[in-house]
Amino acid sequence: MAKITQTLNPLHFEDLEPHRFEDLARQLVYDFRDWSNLEATGTKGSDDGFDVRGREPVILRDSSTDGSDDVSDSEERIWLIQCKREKSISPKDIDGYLDAIFSKSQEKIHGIIFIAACNYSKKTRDVFIMKIREKGVKEFQLWGKAELEDLLFQPKNDHLLFAYFGISLAIRHRTMKTMLRSRIATKKKALNAIEESIGVRGVLIRDANDTHYPYDGDVPNFNKCPPWKIFNFEKQTHDGLEFLLRKRMAYVSDDKIHFDYIPDYDVVENWNDPWRREENRDADIVRKWRELPDSNRAFIEIYGVIKYDNILAIDEDGDDHFEGPHFYVTYNQKDGPFGPLATAKLTNCVIGEDRVSIYPDINNRITFFQKHTKSRKKIISASDRQKRNSN
Repeated sequence: MAKITQTLNPLHFEDLEPHRFEDLARQLVYDFRDWSNLEATGTKGSDDGFDVRGREPVILRDSSTDGSDDVSDSEERIWLIQCKREKSISPKDIDGYLDAIFSKSQEKIHGIIFIAACNYSKKTRDVFIMKIREKGVKEFQLWGKAELEDLLFQPKNDHLLFAYFGISLAIRHRTMKTMLRSRIATKKKALNAIEESIGVRGVLIRDANDTHYPYDGDVPNFNKCPPWKIFNFEKQTHDGLEFLLRKRMAYVSDDKIHFDYIPDYDVVENWNDPWRREENRDADIVRKWRELPDSNRAFIEIYGVIKYDNILAIDEDGDDHFEGPHFYVTYNQKDGPFGPLATAKLTNCVIGEDRVSIYPDINNRITFFQKHTKSRKKIISASDRQKRNSN
């Protein structure tokens, strides 16, 4: 699976109303120089070919013979800022826009800033630079869509990004920081609660929206879809806490690839579970499993992960029904508190170096036990597990 990146979509400058685009351009130009005056001429309807006039005061200094600088005079440099909210600007277009500026301006132009809502081709940039130099303009800037985005994404212009496009990187950073702090705090609190529950096996996972606890008789279909259940904690993972969901008797062939399991009941036994109900076990199938050689007799353990963000609250002290920690979690209709993928581990009953643990592929399941159910939990293969962990 390809990694998903979280990025911002391109900013739609062309969607801004023309005078609104001019306002944005003028505000981005404010700290480009120490202006004595910045006039929004375009908003008056008679812009003489440009939209903003900037006046930059400059102090002239003369160097004396003793090496000191004496202030002799000052001057005011004129900058013209032209804004075009166009989807594209050709070399011919840029040449015409500059001709209009130079033909109408009655002042000596020191610098020009040309701002457009599109990106420029290399040829358009070349024509712009050549025309500017022909007219003897000392300084110039050509800002296109890429340059405008670079300016708006600077922290100092975050207020403009929010005002014109409703996006604030500062708010996003604060939100992300709060989210990460919350996730880390939840992780630490959950692990501490599990570690400190000495003598209590398991964690009670509860649906945060449930209102029937602890009366399971009030919950329709409690056995199949319980809004609370005790699960044994396995380990912490990169994205959450892993719990043992089910443990079933299984068969693994001599090739250690093909397998089968008894799907009808769970052999995980939490004796401190007040809601545990005895299951009717098929004695013949259980006997068949017990008579298998240790190398073929196995357990298949299915694990699920609860993401840290789904844990809304943790009660470390428990209550009179279950003294261990209670985790209040957001449930989904299909998988309850867990993610959509379950990881299965198949381990034979051999003790010592010959013990084998594999991550089985459901496609390698064979018919060994006679009794089956139609529903089978999705199991991911070892290769899929590696891809999942790498992502």
